[in-house]
Amino acid sequence: MQKVFIAAVVAGVLALAVSFSPAEARISTADAAARAQERFDGQVVDVDLDDDDDDGVKIWVYEIKLLTRDNVIIKVKINADTGAFIEAKGDNLIPYIRRPKS
Repeated sequence: MQKVFIAAVVAGVLALAVSFSPAEARISTADAAARAQERFDGQVVDVDLDDDDDDGVKIWVYEIKLLTRDNVIIKVKINADTGAFIEAKGDNLIPYIRRPKS
């Protein structure tokens, strides 16, 4: 039941974020969420598109919240223009890092 609810919330968040994405965002909300999950183990619970001031230059970033199996929240930032990983924050991230596939 909880998995169904989380899936429904994620689908709603992704649909809402896609409909309100500014023209500056070159990658989709779904792509940004997938990129966050490529790096960290967790379920997407929230995706926001925000402007971020990076060294005096305004850029658009997706801020993705992932919920781990241990109920830890990981906040991941992805550049909305390039899809590049910017940063991740959370308590003890090491157990949740996904290793690159060979």
